[in-house]
Amino acid sequence: AGCMFKVIAFSASNSTFSPHFIIVIFQMGMFFVALIMAGLNAQWFGPAATEVMFQLRAVEEEHGLGNQIGLGSQREEYAKLKEKDPKYRASKKTFGLYHGLSNLCNLIGFICITTNLIYTALKLSTI
Repeated sequence: AGCMFKVIAFSASNSTFSPHFIIVIFQMGMFFVALIMAGLNAQWFGPAATEVMFQLRAVEEEHGLGNQIGLGSQREEYAKLKEKDPKYRASKKTFGLYHGLSNLCNLIGFICITTNLIYTALKLSTI
């Protein structure tokens, strides 16, 4: 990302580069960011969240939970489990972290791709 900013700064200072070139560099950067976010999610955050989810499921099954449909039916039991089992509490916190980071990667990638698609759609008449 730092190299890209150097290219953009050089482009802005050099009069031979057009504003279109800067926009293309920006679009390439956004596609690169989307690719990095997808890679991070696929290689690290997604599998880590899934692994922790299975650990949570195992702890819930040890305590007779997790076989009902919907969370609302045994909400008090889950609250008690979270209070008395430090392993479950830590796993729940870790799952929230990885799940949040996974969602953040998806959101950033979605914004980057959507921005590029909207820009491209608005400029279709010039192609």
